[in-house]
Amino acid sequence: MKPGNCAIIAITKHGVSIGETLGRNLEGTIYTLKKFADRFAGQEPEILPQPFSKELGSLWKRHDCLIFIISVGAVVRMIAPLLENKKTDPAVICIDDKAQFAISLLSGHVGQANDYTSEVARVLSATPVITTASDVQDTLRVDILGTHLGWQLYDDHHNVTRLCAAVVNEEPVHVIQETGETNFWPEKKSWPKGVSYRDSIIKAQETGHNFILISDRQIQRLQPALYQQAIQWVPKSLCIGIGCDKNTPVDTLLEGIALVLEEFGLCKQAIASVSSLDIKTRELGVIACAKELGAELISYSAKELDGTPGVKNPSATVKKFVGCDSVAEAAALRAAEVRDLLIEKQKHYCEQSGKNMTIAICRKAYARRPKI
Repeated sequence: MKPGNCAIIAITKHGVSIGETLGRNLEGTIYTLKKFADRFAGQEPEILPQPFSKELGSLWKRHDCLIFIISVGAVVRMIAPLLENKKTDPAVICIDDKAQFAISLLSGHVGQANDYTSEVARVLSATPVITTASDVQDTLRVDILGTHLGWQLYDDHHNVTRLCAAVVNEEPVHVIQETGETNFWPEKKSWPKGVSYRDSIIKAQETGHNFILISDRQIQRLQPALYQQAIQWVPKSLCIGIGCDKNTPVDTLLEGIALVLEEFGLCKQAIASVSSLDIKTRELGVIACAKELGAELISYSAKELDGTPGVKNPSATVKKFVGCDSVAEAAALRAAEVRDLLIEKQKHYCEQSGKNMTIAICRKAYARRPKI
């Protein structure tokens, strides 16, 4: 994986040559000292002041990955005052002056330094040095399990460290997946020692006390005892279909969706899309609603929605006014590409705005994981 938005920092004679190679092969900005600036043929490096420690804070904020062609000890001392936490710190990689080793120094998982280090090592024909236990053991990377699929941790502070330790120490860990893509772990690859997999949460607590739950349901509220022993990854599995009065404000739309999610115990983080009739998806409130939820906004014509298989509450009145017998249910079914509603049409009226809306929800269908 190539690092994006990276800073390549070369401040020695030999480091310049290494920086040149990285600059030609990676997307990033080269930083060097003024006396070496003219050595980068065909490349225009940024000039660092001497000493450049004051400039480092700015680079730290501007880049997702910092590649230092400087000794590990020196880099540790330079970045120490800048460290905050692994969720916000950039990836940091160190390369020695002969390009023998590429060392993943910081943010190996969440910041993807381990993956970037492997790519940097490939470019330089160097040896990658990665010390993260789960990567070295080629086991489940609990804290970034579904990030590449767009999944979110329900609570990124709850039990993550404990479950990471349980996996690398080969303790019994149970992966229970209710929904979402099944290829978070290669389908033809055996599960790591100690890890088991099932697709049902029924009787889960009878099997142990370390759980990785993959679900779009509010497990913390619905099954608190189980949640206390688990972490939860939330896939982007829910498709929300809406219908609404003309010019319904965004606050009303968000309120209605939130109430339905709460009533049926579903996670806001799981919303993949908001869909509706095309004349509605052009309204500012609907556009803002999808943006606020971090969801794709999908538009359908009346012809596309009319007669959609799976609609439970068709309406002749709706068809008379907009040209299709269902909006919310039909849009959710179309977006999820399924024929079964998870939540049938729910009505919401907001006294403050005086507007009505309808909400329906479908869950995307995912291929079941094959037995191995």
